[in-house]
Amino acid sequence: MRVLFLCGSTRAVSHSARLLDLCAELLPPGATIDRLYPADVTLPLVNPDVETHGAILAELRALHARFAQADAIVIACP
Repeated sequence: MRVLFLCGSTRAVSHSARLLDLCAELLPPGATIDRLYPADVTLPLVNPDVETHGAILAELRALHARFAQADAIVIACP
């Protein structure tokens, strides 16, 4: 089982990140955890002017792959 943990907080000492840590402890042995933090994503929120640039498309495809490979997604957000 592959679980994507998406933390919505940017704080260094985040309650959301701590909650995800606690959730990770409850997963069955052998589960793979992929943690995604806001700082990991450098994509613009919405900007059609740059959506077709190669570097942005490559990052978007990589991000999409992380979501597509997940069997489950857990989101913790303030």
